[in-house]
Amino acid sequence: MIDWNAVEDCLVADATAALRALFARHPEQAFYVAALYGAYRELDGPIYLPSLAANSLQALGRDTPMSDPPREFHSEAWNPPDWQWPDLDFAGPALCEWAARLDRHARDASREQWLDSERRWLQVLVAACRRIAEALAALPMRAPLLVVFVHDEEHAETLLRQCLDEPVFARLFPGQLAIERERARLDALAPSARAEALLELAQRHDSLLGWEEIDERLCAIGAAAVPALLARVRADARDWRAAMLLGRIGEATTEVVEALRRQAGERGEASARAWAARSLALLGDNDWLFAQLERSAGTPALEGLCAPYRHSRNGSRCRLDYAVLERLLAGPARTVAQALEILKPGSGYGSLRAGHRRSAARTAFGLPVRAPACGDRAERARPRRARRRAHPAGAGRAHRPGRRSRGALVFGYGAGRLEVRCAALARGGRGRPGRPGPARARCRAALPGRLSGRAVGAGRSTAAPRSIRRLAG
Repeated sequence: MIDWNAVEDCLVADATAALRALFARHPEQAFYVAALYGAYRELDGPIYLPSLAANSLQALGRDTPMSDPPREFHSEAWNPPDWQWPDLDFAGPALCEWAARLDRHARDASREQWLDSERRWLQVLVAACRRIAEALAALPMRAPLLVVFVHDEEHAETLLRQCLDEPVFARLFPGQLAIERERARLDALAPSARAEALLELAQRHDSLLGWEEIDERLCAIGAAAVPALLARVRADARDWRAAMLLGRIGEATTEVVEALRRQAGERGEASARAWAARSLALLGDNDWLFAQLERSAGTPALEGLCAPYRHSRNGSRCRLDYAVLERLLAGPARTVAQALEILKPGSGYGSLRAGHRRSAARTAFGLPVRAPACGDRAERARPRRARRRAHPAGAGRAHRPGRRSRGALVFGYGAGRLEVRCAALARGGRGRPGRPGPARARCRAALPGRLSGRAVGAGRSTAAPRSIRRLAG
């Protein structure tokens, strides 16, 4: 068990001592900020200590003297890696011991325990920052205010607000308050009106919201956003973002399919045509895409048919179905070569959801996946029996030597989730065991080089079994 109060006490004591020492060594500096940042963690994996950083107004205003830091949060002034002192040595033996125990606890925890540990860990960091600021407030400081906060890529603004009192936050970051007011204004609108307002913001260079947030908000509206997106696609054949969002929302109405078909088939910008084709595939309009592919090889239809097996599927309602891929790889050699180039490892990959893993294991070339290159760590949220059903290789156990792998999918880690890296190559195909069938022969002929022996992900790598590496040999 982790004594979170003890961890917090050690963190506060060590960080406060390190900052006091830094301030004493540089009495001429007006320190305005200190931060705990870079608290690296992986879902179902390790949780590490953060780094400690500090900065002064003199270091920030090397060219122009400053009496106050800039009020834009997403700037050098509030980004610890850009500071004069980005990595202070502060962790003592007791804190290092707690860090090691936290790491072991996180690696051995269930999914629910890991998520609870992450939540508690972020709470400890926020409470520690508030206590550090209180401990340093009595020191003679040349800056008008010392800000101590948690800098985290995933929860940046939320943790910043938790570390500061409301008046301080309003004084330092008025731009963030304006963004919050804009979000509140949008949330008060009816769904259809909100979609119109978001699309208008997407066209403006002075929008307070970034395009990623706008896209996520439009997808969250769902079917009520479809009329506004349809109007954009019909009015401008170059509007690739509206076409993309129609695929992610997943409303396969006749009007949506006809509009996307028209955009995919027209002569226009390649990106808009490709995204229309991808959205058609995500909506299940595969027969039309195959018909377009037969008429002209290399059309956006091929890009669309590959979309459900790549990152384009992320965030959509598309169901993973390898029958479409099997049909695609049973086509002409040139089409197979182009498809494998699009699907080659490292070209983009999609996250697997719980309902997808059994499909991936069962339908790769119609043959079972014998040895996915992953452990069961990424599947901890599922019962062990379910993991074994989904992965006949034994839910992450080493591949048994001497057994033929008739088909395989290479899995890897990315962004803390289990992910598909590429489509399978079938040993034996649909021919007799040990003899390459026509599908495998085309795959081997078209595949450039060999399959990589490692599936590399975020923060770790997993060696692929030798049988998988032999598939391309």
